[in-house]
Amino acid sequence: MIFLSLPRALTICLTLGICLGTKIGRTESPLRWSDSPTPTAGPARSLGATNLGCLVGGEALIAGTGPFEILRPQRNRFWGHPLLIATLRDLARNLKARGQAPLLVADMGLPRGGPMPDGHRSHMTGLDADIWFKGDRPAPHDPAWLASPTALSAVTTDGQSVDPAVFDVKTRILLDIAAHDPRVDRIFVNPAIKRALCQERGEDPDAAVWLGKLRPWWGHDRHAHLRLSCPDTSPDCLPQPPIPQGTGCDATLDWWFTEEARTPKSPAGSPPPHWPPPPPPICAQLATD
Repeated sequence: MIFLSLPRALTICLTLGICLGTKIGRTESPLRWSDSPTPTAGPARSLGATNLGCLVGGEALIAGTGPFEILRPQRNRFWGHPLLIATLRDLARNLKARGQAPLLVADMGLPRGGPMPDGHRSHMTGLDADIWFKGDRPAPHDPAWLASPTALSAVTTDGQSVDPAVFDVKTRILLDIAAHDPRVDRIFVNPAIKRALCQERGEDPDAAVWLGKLRPWWGHDRHAHLRLSCPDTSPDCLPQPPIPQGTGCDATLDWWFTEEARTPKSPAGSPPPHWPPPPPPICAQLATD
């Protein structure tokens, strides 16, 4: 199998389907997908994998219709499967009920899913959303700030611990609510954030129910990356491998603080030929319809 010959960093990257910043080639031009400003009609379906798929019947999360703010709305990345829209609306309402509104919603997906022009190697099936922890200005934010916002890091510069000024009560409540939602499959966060919550909540009676969903990953110090499970109504949606049982507050978390993890090496040699494989045929059709 190809994974056996790749360095650990790339192996994890391909398995998780995020591969941020990893240029491994692609068969579809992201600009073709961005040129589709509207979704396709029909019953909502997520097709393919989160890092190689598309979306039918997408819905938009409309600004001003709930206790949330859409960041960089001009990029038109506020689309998703209706299940994602409902999940984010519920998360925003629950956050408001705890006195912690608004929810800061960054990149979700394009109207028809597929690859974005920059930044992401996932978010393709309408099941992913980036949620910021804290902006550099207090809410509510004016249109100018929302169009060009600045996020604050919740992690100290040495990457070893969290900054309490950003990793505050709101951030803790946000992650707690999101991880307890059964629709959420996993949440990517910075390893220091995961470790901080393990130290604080690792002995909670329900720790294994929600802490295990928090998956450490490079970056993710300014936002949490939510990913939903494949909807029951999307039989062509390809799920990721199940998350290991338990809290994840173990040696697998310790690895992220080793020298190997902190200085990942670039993959040796050329990318595998024809990687990634062609997307589902309907995805190529959606780009031009």
